[in-house]
Amino acid sequence: MYKVEISKKALENLKQLNQSIARMLLAWIKKHLEGAGNPRVHGKELLYDKKDIWRYRVGNYRILVNI
Repeated sequence: MYKVEISKKALENLKQLNQSIARMLLAWIKKHLEGAGNPRVHGKELLYDKKDIWRYRVGNYRILVNI
């Protein structure tokens, strides 16, 4: 089971977004990543020097996570 920790910078970025979009992104994170057995199922690993960084596409937005 994985636990989600949202960085201070990510929270600042969320606050700059429209409130409904920020809620949608947080709901997606809660549904697909929080407590997930394998969060890699929904995303793609970044290549080259970005090892262990995964990208998730949520509508027109991208979520980058360190797993």
